[in-house]
Amino acid sequence: MKRVFSMLLMLCLVVGLAACGATIYNVNMKNGTTYQAKGEPEYDKKSGTYKFCDPKGKEVMVNKDDVQVIQQAN
Repeated sequence: MKRVFSMLLMLCLVVGLAACGATIYNVNMKNGTTYQAKGEPEYDKKSGTYKFCDPKGKEVMVNKDDVQVIQQAN
């Protein structure tokens, strides 16, 4: 049981550290709204949407036709 707990804790630590180093992208919408994405947004051709997580970890999905530009934040 201790071994399983230790492995789970290590996995959480690795994922947490990887998220800290993620590149931030600005997703500017045609209506003037701007979202921040941790990591590059993923495009799904089948549904025509971009999917990404915001800095708080909330998953966001936006329609490609509503996006004006996606650019890496400075």
